[in-house]
Amino acid sequence: MSKMHAAVSLNQTPQLRNNQEMKRQTNIAKTVIAIFTGFTICWVPWLVVLIILRAGKTVNEDFIIVTTQMLLANHLVDPISWVLTSPGIYKFISAKLRVLLPGFQKSSVSVSPSDTTNTDKYPIVDVDD
Repeated sequence: MSKMHAAVSLNQTPQLRNNQEMKRQTNIAKTVIAIFTGFTICWVPWLVVLIILRAGKTVNEDFIIVTTQMLLANHLVDPISWVLTSPGIYKFISAKLRVLLPGFQKSSVSVSPSDTTNTDKYPIVDVDD
């Protein structure tokens, strides 16, 4: 732990440290749940096909192709889960998208005087579907 980080940690009240720890634990839990859910959705159909094939039954070839593609899709789901559940990565990517795609910002946003005191370097942007 660096000297600066140690000094900041020591000066925080126990309540603030508990809130930060709870927020960190919540973010970790969300990430684990998202990764586990993506893994389960991608792998369970293939495992069902394997069980059916081991039982000596036949399976439609199209279903085998789809389940195999779902296995491959798991490699895409994991990084997307990390991005959507990690606030730092999400803020970084949304800021880069705002620079690259000017239309990425929500057009119907009105800023009130209380919103101008926001100290976030990269505020989260909602996108209308």
